[in-house]
Amino acid sequence: MTHDAPAVGHFGRYRTTHLESNFELWERPLSGRAFTISVLNRQEIGGPQAFVFSTAFLGNGLACNPACSIQQILPTSVDLGLHNWVSPLKVVVNPTGTVLLKMVVTEEKLFDNGNKHFPEFL
Repeated sequence: MTHDAPAVGHFGRYRTTHLESNFELWERPLSGRAFTISVLNRQEIGGPQAFVFSTAFLGNGLACNPACSIQQILPTSVDLGLHNWVSPLKVVVNPTGTVLLKMVVTEEKLFDNGNKHFPEFL
């Protein structure tokens, strides 16, 4: 076992936040100013549910400061684009399912054009 591997029964440096009764938000810092984010839906019946949260909740407010690139890894790979530190992020999670995201902090500054966020150089 490497020094980074969690001990049996422990989640290492994971942190969880119960934001709503049916959802849990888990995060773990990665190397290179990156974070992995898991959103779990604890509901066992029904259809997929949307979960919206602010990037300001992540990494003690530093995971997306000043901006970050977000990619959904599971259940399907989707590039969610660039976001700022207070961007709302919406994921759809199946019952008893998980959505896995990877966030990488970037130094690019963003400007806001309605609901779309663009790099400053566009």
